[in-house]
Amino acid sequence: DHTALDLLKDAVREDSANIDAYIRLGDLYRRKGKAHHAYQIHRALLVRAALAPTVEARVLQSLAEDLLDLDRHARVREVLTDLLEHPAEGVRQARVAMIAERAGEWEKAYEIRKEMWKGEKGGEKMQRRIALYRTWTASQIRRKDETRDVRDKLRDALKSDPACVVSHLALGDTLYMATEIDEA
Repeated sequence: DHTALDLLKDAVREDSANIDAYIRLGDLYRRKGKAHHAYQIHRALLVRAALAPTVEARVLQSLAEDLLDLDRHARVREVLTDLLEHPAEGVRQARVAMIAERAGEWEKAYEIRKEMWKGEKGGEKMQRRIALYRTWTASQIRRKDETRDVRDKLRDALKSDPACVVSHLALGDTLYMATEIDEA
């Protein structure tokens, strides 16, 4: 790792226009526990003029991960909003969903995952995945704040897959905890 860090530092010294090397250098700093250094590098890249949209999205993604490691969740939400304006595919879309999950942005995470899975030609399997994920995100919200109403989210999961046992159980538990015994 030390060699990789030195090589990336040399690469950016020799070619200050090498955005990829800067992104990787920042990411390596974050992995080494130096999220503040990573944040400074990625933030500086964003002020450069005329970044290609795909490059800007990579930088925003790295910046969001830096901010998560720095426990700056309010700023992560802002970066996620900017990031969602860029078209994403495949692996990057999954990473953005994971960032949203780590930030506790369950609605954004759900929308991203739902969009990913709708792109797949899975039919019934895709509907099951959406229902299970919706149930999981609703459970995360319920754990975070018991007073928050998650019933609509669980019912939404059941619309995706009416036979989803996990969704039925979670809705029953939620109704039971709200002392709506008959409906549970």
